[in-house]
Amino acid sequence: MGNLRILIIFIGLLLVVAVFTYPSWRPRPIIETAEDIFPELDAQLRPLFDELPSNLQTIYLTLRQENRIIAEALVTARLTPPERLIEELPNVSNAVRIIQTRFAPVALPTTETKREIPFYQELYEALGEVSIYRYPDERLLLRLDNFSVVHGPDLRIYIVNLPDPINTEELGNDFIDLGALKSNSGNQNYDIPRGLAIRQYGSIVIYDRLSGHIFGVARLG
Repeated sequence: MGNLRILIIFIGLLLVVAVFTYPSWRPRPIIETAEDIFPELDAQLRPLFDELPSNLQTIYLTLRQENRIIAEALVTARLTPPERLIEELPNVSNAVRIIQTRFAPVALPTTETKREIPFYQELYEALGEVSIYRYPDERLLLRLDNFSVVHGPDLRIYIVNLPDPINTEELGNDFIDLGALKSNSGNQNYDIPRGLAIRQYGSIVIYDRLSGHIFGVARLG
C-alpha cells in the first residue's frame, strides 16, 4: 500500500513538472519557406517569396508539383523588380482614336455556367488604359497608358477573337501576335497590321507563352 502511494505521488510530481516545463520541450512547428518549397529559387528572391500572401504561395507550390521549371520561371519573373518603360505617344494629330478601353480582372459573365476560371488566375492582374488609333493611310497604333501587369517569363500581347478568353484553347489559332511585351510597367506603343478589321476582334490579351497562362484581358467591345 505504501509503495502504491509513493508511485502515485511520483506520477503526480511528473505531471506537474511536465505542465510547467511544456513550452521548453514541446515540438517546434515546421515552417515552410521558399528554401523548403522552392530550393532552386535564387537566394536573393526567397525572402520576397516568403512575403507573398499564403494563398499565392500555395498556388505556386501546386504549379511546381505540375512542372518545376515553369513554376520557378513564373516565380522568378514575378519577384524580379520591373523596369518601367515610358514611351512617348507618337504624333496622332491626323489619326482617329477608334477604341478606348482598359484592362480588367479576368472574369466570366454572370450567366456563364460551362466554363471555370483556372485556379492559377488569382496570381495575375493587369491594369491600365488601352487606345487604338487609325491613321488616314489605314495604319493602326495600339497605345497602353498607366499600364502594369504581374511580370511573366515570356509575355506577349495578342489581339484575340473572344472578348473574355480564360485559357490557351480560347485564344484560337487566328489571333494577332503584336510581339513581346516591352515592359510590365509604363506607357507603350505597338503597331497593328495595316488595315486589320480590329472591330471584328474581342479583346487585347497579355499572354505568357511559357506557362500558357493569360495574365490580363481588355475587352474591345
